[in-house]
Amino acid sequence: NNKRSNRYINIAGNVKTATEWCRKNGVSPHNFWLRLKHGWSEIDAVTTPVKRRKMKLPKSITNLAENVLLKGGKAYLVGGIVRDFILNIPTNDFDIEIHGLDVDCIEDILSIYSKVDRVGISFKVWKVHLSDDKGINSFVADISIPRIEKKTGKSHKDFEIVGNPYLSTVEACRRRDITINSMLLNISNGEIIDHFNGQEDIKTRIIKHVDKETFVDDALRCLRACQFAARFNFTIADETVKLCQGIDLADLPAERIKEEIFKLLLKSDKPSVGIKALNLTGVSAKLFNSLFTDDKVYY
Repeated sequence: NNKRSNRYINIAGNVKTATEWCRKNGVSPHNFWLRLKHGWSEIDAVTTPVKRRKMKLPKSITNLAENVLLKGGKAYLVGGIVRDFILNIPTNDFDIEIHGLDVDCIEDILSIYSKVDRVGISFKVWKVHLSDDKGINSFVADISIPRIEKKTGKSHKDFEIVGNPYLSTVEACRRRDITINSMLLNISNGEIIDHFNGQEDIKTRIIKHVDKETFVDDALRCLRACQFAARFNFTIADETVKLCQGIDLADLPAERIKEEIFKLLLKSDKPSVGIKALNLTGVSAKLFNSLFTDDKVYY
């Protein structure tokens, strides 16, 4: 009923009324104009695959997101918490990515909180100590800005991390290892942004890399693919298996290998799925000298 919603807008080369777009995409005209007011891209609004999912969050998280929105930015839950939400797995791992605001503005928003730890030199992560709705239990939310990671050498740690608060959501998600970890959930309105079909891969129970160029830059991702396959009883996509088979694992530090193997064995109901994935991807032969490849091993 808002007259402004009858304006014509040019989006992705097509002229449509805002009301027509809102009707077809299930967005209220009020929310549409609110998004434009706070700097949302019309093209992103049309081309980004979104679904709305109501996620119960502590008020301290939603209040933070509201403060970000008032400054003209967007606060997204990212990574594992979105995946676990879709899988109906309880989690308190709050990883938040703030888009559209520079570091100084984020510092200003976080200045109201009594305890904020800052980690990193080249790329800053804020660890914000928050309370639950009853004010009894506290938890830590990790807050960062979008970033890209550039490979600078052969080692697992040889990366240059470049933060860019104005990075597109597509590029921000592209750095993720597998599709089920690449989704964003807008805290303010519940929209799930899924550029790489993570929701579909959850339905079909597939572990699939996001980008073949970035996946092979980090050898640890072979182990991560195997442990996620074990934890969720998923199958690794053939093309991802081939990528893993061609990755050199010699430079992986022992502590990171141990961490992923522990997750594979201790966080899964069927560790055998992960062990078979280690064999299939060639990780067992490269790292464990056939420790897990004996046909007589008991899973």
